[in-house]
Amino acid sequence: MILGFASNPRALFLDPPRADGWDEQRLLNLRDALYAMVEGEWDQAEKVLMQSPEHALGDASILNLLGIVHQARRQWKQARRFYGRAMKADRQYAPAEQNLRRFYELHTFGSTTLPIAFIDPATACKVQSRFGNPILRQ
Repeated sequence: MILGFASNPRALFLDPPRADGWDEQRLLNLRDALYAMVEGEWDQAEKVLMQSPEHALGDASILNLLGIVHQARRQWKQARRFYGRAMKADRQYAPAEQNLRRFYELHTFGSTTLPIAFIDPATACKVQSRFGNPILRQ
């Protein structure tokens, strides 16, 4: 499986770190969830993503990945709901926008040429610079 990236014009304009330590935990959760998703371990991915629900449910990256988890389980309504929540959290979050478009095409036309968009380039760079390549396990 290849992780997809959606373009984001704001890619390198990153928010400053939060004082509560959530940024570090968020990156760890994203890394671990991506590992689980690559392995097809959807329950583990969801568990990792929901470790801190008070933060996670307002984070577009995490909500988008939860949408992918539900889509992989063929839980279509939940997948659409999480993609929509990701878009509410960040109206310019390109992966969620692409996944919503992909979802619409699949259910309207029966097929799509759009790949699943897992994460935006800025977040992928943060995870990779902090922890190494999220795709390769040591």
